[in-house]
Amino acid sequence: MKNWNRMMGHLLVAGSLLVGTAAFAQDTSKPMHKGKDFETRLARMTEQLSLSEDQTARMRAIHADHARRMADVRKMEDEAERQAAMKELRNAKHDAMQAVLTPEQKARKEQLKAERRAAHEKGDGQRKGHQHGGHRHKGGKPVDR
Repeated sequence: MKNWNRMMGHLLVAGSLLVGTAAFAQDTSKPMHKGKDFETRLARMTEQLSLSEDQTARMRAIHADHARRMADVRKMEDEAERQAAMKELRNAKHDAMQAVLTPEQKARKEQLKAERRAAHEKGDGQRKGHQHGGHRHKGGKPVDR
């Protein structure tokens, strides 16, 4: 009887761990960044940089090729090799997309990037759900950076 109670206790703990783990499992069927999928970013880029239809089509093709290659890289066993390959693919995608842009569009893109950085540092670039602006530490006082 003692062994039976002990075994039931172990089964109860194991069952609780399995249920708890399943409850916290990540849903990988949805993009991690809601609202930040490629089509949303491409639409914003098309508007802000006045991309032509040809440029938009070329950007989509670059992204599709990148996604296919990235899927293969994610299957790699070695973590260090996988991380290096992912970085290389991201850089290649960035370079290919930059090559699609005209010099004027590249300049406008850099200007927008600088404006976003300035707004973020100022505290105007708050994300939805964030209650404070700027960088703060536990004491609640702003941190100079």
